Amino acid sequence: MMLVVSNCLHVCDCQVTHHLQYPPNTSVVYSYFESRGGKFDEVLFFGLQYILKHWLVGPVVTQKNIDEAKDVYRSHLGQDYFNEDGWKYIVKVTLLLCCRLCVSVHMLAVSIRSTCNVSYITRNVLS
Repeated sequence: MMLVVSNCLHVCDCQVTHHLQYPPNTSVVYSYFESRGGKFDEVLFFGLQYILKHWLVGPVVTQKNIDEAKDVYRSHLGQDYFNEDGWKYIVKVTLLLCCRLCVSVHMLAVSIRSTCNVSYITRNVLS
């Protein structure tokens, strides 16, 4: 049986607090994915369609996911850093928009080798 992890828990600990660093009324967040290097000098990225369909299509977050993540992060971090209101907003918007998030994705060509420290996917998340 495959372990299913909700979107709310699919981040490293430091990302749980990122929302606290945004200026008030932030409505667009730009982010990117890159390899920081390591054992290999190049990266071959593929699988974007799977990632988008698996993590961003349909009801991607539920109230149950939010409750679970809030408990996990409170227990792990010792404080309430979890952005419960932000995740509730995603639930509300995806219900209003028939399970669609407003995400714009740009990337290098699929299955192309690139050097490390180059953004291979960028995304804008709009609210």
